[in-house]
Amino acid sequence: MTDQHTPRAGVVGLGMIGGGVAVSLARSGRVPAVYDIRPDASADLAGVPDPLESPAQVAEAGDVVMVAVVDADQAREVIGGEKGLLSAAHPGLTIVLLATVALPVVHELAGLCARHGVGFLDCGVTPGDKAAENGMVAIVGGEQATVDAARPVLDDWAKEVVHCGPPGAGMATKIARNVITYGSWRTVAEATALARAAGVDPDRLAEVIDTADPEGRTLLQLLRMHGPDGILPEAVGRQVEPLMTKDLDAARDLAATLAVDVPLVDVVRTRARQTLDIGDEPSPAGRDLHRYGLEMMDQVYGPGFSTAVQGSSDPFTTETVDYLFAQVWGREGLSVRDRRLLTLGVAATVGRPELVRIIANGGLVNGELTADELREAVLHLAVYTGWCKATATQAGVTAAIDAHTVTEPLVNQPVTRDTHHPLDPPTEYTRLREDQPIVEVRFPNGSTGWLVTRFEEGSQVFNDPRLSAKRPRHDTPEGEVDEADEAAPFDAGFVMMDEPEHGVHRRLLTARFTPKAVQNTLQPYIDRIVDEHLDAIAAGPETFDFVQAMALPVPCLVICELLGVPYEDRDGFHEATVDMMDMGKSREERDKGAHWLINYITNLVAEKRRTHATDGILAELIDKTDGEDAVLSERQLIGLGVLLLFAGHDTTAAMMGLSTLTLLTHHEQRKELMEHPEKIGTTVEELLRYLTIVQFGLGRVAKEDLELAGARIKKGDLVVVAMNAANRDPRAFQDPDTLDIDRKIARHMGFGYGVHACLGQNVARAELKTVLPKLFQRFPDLRLATPLEEVPMDFTGTNYGVRKLMVTR
Repeated sequence: MTDQHTPRAGVVGLGMIGGGVAVSLARSGRVPAVYDIRPDASADLAGVPDPLESPAQVAEAGDVVMVAVVDADQAREVIGGEKGLLSAAHPGLTIVLLATVALPVVHELAGLCARHGVGFLDCGVTPGDKAAENGMVAIVGGEQATVDAARPVLDDWAKEVVHCGPPGAGMATKIARNVITYGSWRTVAEATALARAAGVDPDRLAEVIDTADPEGRTLLQLLRMHGPDGILPEAVGRQVEPLMTKDLDAARDLAATLAVDVPLVDVVRTRARQTLDIGDEPSPAGRDLHRYGLEMMDQVYGPGFSTAVQGSSDPFTTETVDYLFAQVWGREGLSVRDRRLLTLGVAATVGRPELVRIIANGGLVNGELTADELREAVLHLAVYTGWCKATATQAGVTAAIDAHTVTEPLVNQPVTRDTHHPLDPPTEYTRLREDQPIVEVRFPNGSTGWLVTRFEEGSQVFNDPRLSAKRPRHDTPEGEVDEADEAAPFDAGFVMMDEPEHGVHRRLLTARFTPKAVQNTLQPYIDRIVDEHLDAIAAGPETFDFVQAMALPVPCLVICELLGVPYEDRDGFHEATVDMMDMGKSREERDKGAHWLINYITNLVAEKRRTHATDGILAELIDKTDGEDAVLSERQLIGLGVLLLFAGHDTTAAMMGLSTLTLLTHHEQRKELMEHPEKIGTTVEELLRYLTIVQFGLGRVAKEDLELAGARIKKGDLVVVAMNAANRDPRAFQDPDTLDIDRKIARHMGFGYGVHACLGQNVARAELKTVLPKLFQRFPDLRLATPLEEVPMDFTGTNYGVRKLMVTR
């Protein structure tokens, strides 16, 4: 901040909430820099200046920037887009998200800000439409230090600031508060109808409530909006409906994320239009009826269910989609869960176990019904349908439960790849993703856990605070060493910490890894060394190993430059890294590689202390370890050094070699990139998604019993996300098995996900964006020197890649 006592304010989005915040700030004397897509958005906002040209300009002019946009996509664009706030990030910048978004999006954006060294708060507000007149309550989630830094600005527009907890707590509290608000509105509507039916004037009801509860304004808000005729004006109802449904949808998303049953939310959301007296949802006649029916079919029976009937010309199938699903299941008045229970009763009445299984399966997949609830339903239906038919009902329900709750491990992890398709994830993952998105598995150490293969469920795993990053080693026999234990080969540092400890340690490094820091300090160096290696390739033999000529040395040079490690030691630390990360070797061999790295970093740190070295991150971390204000232990310092050294070169080397092989075998995509080098950004993101080099997934450990996608996870269970499978999930990516360098990707798991996403991802992107276009511009005729099936792949390394890539220029 320019002055620690006078932080500058900014507001992005000048709608009802953002405009109120901006006016309140202006009235307090802290005039904010503002941005809105409407150039005249501030015309009617007293004291608020004209909007700037981009969110980036607001970031440059502000230290605490409130983001008041409509939805998650706008929030992603405003914060992380090309001219977003993070493109102009500076020390001391804090972003305060006022938009109502799903909890996973909050964690996603918090992680994105953390990687840029920017503070992040999620902030619910109430009441939004009375900000300028009355001020608002700011319902804040985030770390205490970030709240304290933003407090002077928050106090200028909020009459009270309530710090609810860590990131996500503000949004969750706001959503919970909204449930009370909108739930009470439905109560008022029903109470008013009851009073009228009894001949009571609703004004008398309001008088009674006002007298008994003078401050009960929220509960009476809907009642007071009614006209003299006792009817809510349609214009008022249509104005309120989008906000009401958006907030209730957010409550549903939060409930799904945290596996909480909220039947009242479903009822209130289903009857929102009735509550506001604006009639039923318009029929889907104006939409593509068949497409709507297919979408509803997937909503009823789980993602991907409709694929079996798409393209069918059978009239019965068509009518089933167009009428039964589009016009019956698609009606308001009952939730999908309600209709499912009714249909389950019909299937039980006719004694059709195969129909019962389909219906029960949909309830489990969508998280609407638990296995215990389905078993209770069988007992209940038996009383009404008779015990003979109940046998069919129990068979169908049991079959559905068995498909989701496996008592014996079905899959050994890691799953092996198909050597005939080296650029694709294991084919077994495709089957699991469609049939069993979370399945029990057995790890190499003999322990059991869970494997997740879908994107949405995977993102829930990474964002759920009930799942801990303090995970055990998959290769260690049960009951032995845990990597979070003092006896482990080295301290894995913040990658195995939970919040808030994770954020504290990660921020020691984030300033060196922001996009701006990489561009300003590393990019010139990357350009130079890449050009030097291209010159060496041009001067060497026509056929050469790309891994040894470019993919390995460039990342090694970059990480050595960053850490302050002598490049001449590269053979030693790379060989030790390969040993440590090769799952095909024994645990003793892997630990031997780890101990080599520990000894190397220990000796290097001692030498830097002795010489008072100031070069690189290691020297900076030494300063964080020594002295009275130390924030790292010696063991943590060594562990961080080891982590940065092996992860900082091996992952990028693997990705660079694999990306080059992919472009050499996808000729049209390579030609498109060569003709349009400006597409390198989307190309790299698509390669990261398409290839996903983390071969065996990342895990989390359940801190308590929970349910995920119908599976009962017990406290202490290990849950592993197969990120390469999740990045090929057709529910998240259209035509996911096709490499498309024009694909616009909002999120993927190529660098992990959430707050633990790869710290060095901006460095890796810079290396890939530099090497790939320069390589093919310099050698447009580059080609494989061996058939694809003869390229030696690293099937046992933690990071998937090519061991050798012989090419001819």
